[in-house]
Amino acid sequence: MFDFFRREARLLALRRSLRKRAPPQFAYSSTNNYYVPTLWREDTKQSVLVDEITGCSIVGRLWSDNEFSEHFKIQINELSEWELKVTRFFGYVRKDFETTSKFIAGELTLSTERAWINEKFFQSLYNATLRHRDDRIAVLKKIVEMHYIRALDGVPILYEAKKRSIIQLETDHFGQRIYGHPKHDQISARFRLLIESLASSGDLEKVGRHDFKLSAKALVTISDYAQEERRHKDNVRQNQMLFWITVAIALATAAQAFSVWQSGTG
Repeated sequence: MFDFFRREARLLALRRSLRKRAPPQFAYSSTNNYYVPTLWREDTKQSVLVDEITGCSIVGRLWSDNEFSEHFKIQINELSEWELKVTRFFGYVRKDFETTSKFIAGELTLSTERAWINEKFFQSLYNATLRHRDDRIAVLKKIVEMHYIRALDGVPILYEAKKRSIIQLETDHFGQRIYGHPKHDQISARFRLLIESLASSGDLEKVGRHDFKLSAKALVTISDYAQEERRHKDNVRQNQMLFWITVAIALATAAQAFSVWQSGTG
């Protein structure tokens, strides 16, 4: 009896997820509303990407050689031996439901839709506050900072700079929400030019068409920039000091002239 209810619950959840099954490839878009259902067995470690239900069989592709490729069938009466995992893509939100019960509960409580509302709020906040007109040095400093962070995952002194794609660099700099920004096309085009500029000056090494690697020269560039900034601030302070000294001298001279004028008319 228990197996019957478990099988029927999984079949119901599976049918629901197949109503909007994700295509083989789709773009990261605000209009997404797809499900990706897979069945897996703990005892055999098998995982099957479900394509359809036909008659008394569930048809899909078995995970083999790092991809879902091998045609596979599961009889519906054997469904109680499998667990259902569903990944839902709704707008820019991705929700993973590891079991049938979690998927059903998530659908009943609209957990994905609530996550989408939450995401929309924070995306709007991000869009309104993003400062995207960074200069070359700001971008270079961020790349160096991310290099240090990744170095901490291993032995830092043995860590060498690895190539990063232009997409990875953009994500490192702006975060994932940049792809939902209404001006993403303009921002990404400007960012690409900044990266190419850093490569042409030797601060980054271009590897292939779209990959870049941090160069040790970046530290020299940042150091020189910091020194120039200090010099500029020192000059500003000196000019301000000279201005106020000049004002003070002018006031003292005017006061002395006024005193002489008063004593002459007295």
